[in-house]
Amino acid sequence: MGNEVLLSVIFAVIAIALGAAWVGGYLDAYQAKAQEKALDAMGENKASYGLKCTLDETSVIIIITGSHR
Repeated sequence: MGNEVLLSVIFAVIAIALGAAWVGGYLDAYQAKAQEKALDAMGENKASYGLKCTLDETSVIIIITGSHR
């Protein structure tokens, strides 16, 4: 019984720390690196091209608003 509670508390602390880091924007650099590696592994296709476009700031605006500046 004690081990399950301890593991649950440890898991909750890790989840809260990761959530706070994600919301705070501290994981953005790691996310961009992971996306680039995934794109390199997938090769170039329509889906990967769209994902690659979301990595820079201007295309995020294009995707959200649906229009160019």
